[in-house]
Amino acid sequence: MRADPLRSSTVVIDASVAVEFLLDMDLSAGAAWLFETALERDVAIYAPDLLFVETASAIRRLRLAREISSAAAASAIAALARLPIAPVGAASLVTDAWNMHESVTIYDAIYATLARRLATTLVTGDRKLQRALRARGHDVVALRDVPSAS
Repeated sequence: MRADPLRSSTVVIDASVAVEFLLDMDLSAGAAWLFETALERDVAIYAPDLLFVETASAIRRLRLAREISSAAAASAIAALARLPIAPVGAASLVTDAWNMHESVTIYDAIYATLARRLATTLVTGDRKLQRALRARGHDVVALRDVPSAS
């Protein structure tokens, strides 16, 4: 099933989407579609500011596991700060996010809280997170379910 998470003027992404966009991974086509289509439709992409740290950490982990080259890691890190993402301070989200601490990590809850505050969709590459949040009534789309250029 293909879902269009860009049906409103805003969308929230998590770090998994940024990693897929910055590196040649399994879901990169969907991530590319999301960023390109958001630009075409004038959809603002939001994320908590912790996305940048989480993305850099994931890139580091992939590099240390030798799953990506040094050049790919360096290129992704350089591009990370230039992504067209409107960052929102995580500190303002922590209290509400804590309400989900029994079902998802506090990191994931921060993304979900931001999406709920903006009354928009959260896009994630994490199917387990998608299921957990949907069970709580959140509007969340798995990256593998978005259209791609192919």
